[in-house]
Amino acid sequence: MISKKILCQVWERDRGLCPAWGTGDNLHLHHVKFKSRGGKDTLENLVLLCAVHHRACHNGDPKLCWED
Repeated sequence: MISKKILCQVWERDRGLCPAWGTGDNLHLHHVKFKSRGGKDTLENLVLLCAVHHRACHNGDPKLCWED
């Protein structure tokens, strides 16, 4: 479970906006390195994405997936 402290830090860093479109609507917290691949609940591994871009990332859109 992601701590409230980390959640607040992500929102502050990302300014409550999806970096792909700059929208603040229907935001999801996304793990850059998926939890299923060992990703952690850290500020460095979390980003806010709108629902459209979150879905695209999980569907493999290389423009939205930052994992190495």
